[in-house]
Amino acid sequence: MISTFEIVFIVVLLILIGIAIWWLVIAHRYKGDLATFSYSRGANVDLKTRDKANVNMTCDSDREICVWRATAICSGSDSNNYESSPLEPIASGTTEDKYSSFDTNTTIDLTHDLAAGNGKENYTYTFDSNKLVWPHGKKCPSNYNSSTGTGTRPQLIATYSCIPKGTKCNMYTPKV
Repeated sequence: MISTFEIVFIVVLLILIGIAIWWLVIAHRYKGDLATFSYSRGANVDLKTRDKANVNMTCDSDREICVWRATAICSGSDSNNYESSPLEPIASGTTEDKYSSFDTNTTIDLTHDLAAGNGKENYTYTFDSNKLVWPHGKKCPSNYNSSTGTGTRPQLIATYSCIPKGTKCNMYTPKV
């Protein structure tokens, strides 16, 4: 005959085994999610003291590059910590652009330029200020003074993901 203690012990043991199996299933699903989903990285360059610089994008051997968005802005600096260049890159909301989005009248969309690296494990893009054509004939003067930390210069702000090889790359599509 089975005692009450043995019955309670068996029930508790079955509950613990059920919890352990549940935990293993959750851990297995989590591991699958990590292997399936992409993770974002930045590909940013600030041309403070030079006319051009390389942006190196790399992924692990089982993943490939997928550029989400790349934008050239004219960046300025002052003590108030906001963009104060002649080409303010953030939309004021007075045009078709929304507040806090990039102003298409003063920025350059370089998404398709960097997208040449899509599908590759490694890619290097050369961000060259001499090849930038600003909208409406505007210019971004490169007059940054490193000793005072003031002045303007071109800056690249870009993001890309390392997606599993063979999966679809979704990129930002600008308004035309």
